[in-house]
Amino acid sequence: MKAFCVAYLVLALAGSALAASPFVARVAGTGGAGDGVGFTLTVAVPKGNHLYESSFKVEALPGATITSIDKPAATQAPDPQTGETVRVFAEDVRIAGRLLLGAGKNGIVVSYQGCDETQCFMPETHTFRWDAAAKEFGEVQEDAEADE
Repeated sequence: MKAFCVAYLVLALAGSALAASPFVARVAGTGGAGDGVGFTLTVAVPKGNHLYESSFKVEALPGATITSIDKPAATQAPDPQTGETVRVFAEDVRIAGRLLLGAGKNGIVVSYQGCDETQCFMPETHTFRWDAAAKEFGEVQEDAEADE
């Protein structure tokens, strides 16, 4: 019986870590001038979920530079997993920024981790590349990134 309980606990924990993420990240270009382009990053945070401020990062791909960024303020809330007070984004996150274009692949990388009231989701990283011809950002899928 003890072995069954341990196995059940391991499977339950593995299942919660592998649960599908409810968060959706998108990037829109907001106009370019000279050698840069404005962008708005939006990460949808469904009600009852939150993203940890400590894991939320926005970075430029190598060769490009983020020259300005306007992030919203996080709020303090009790972590449903630990009970500790942490800084979180409990509503959609909208970030305005400007990307200075460089040689090579231009774009941004956003990383975050979040939870709901009962489970945490695996950390996520999304890459969005600027397509100068189309004048828009497009998300790069992991398999496509590996093929290049």
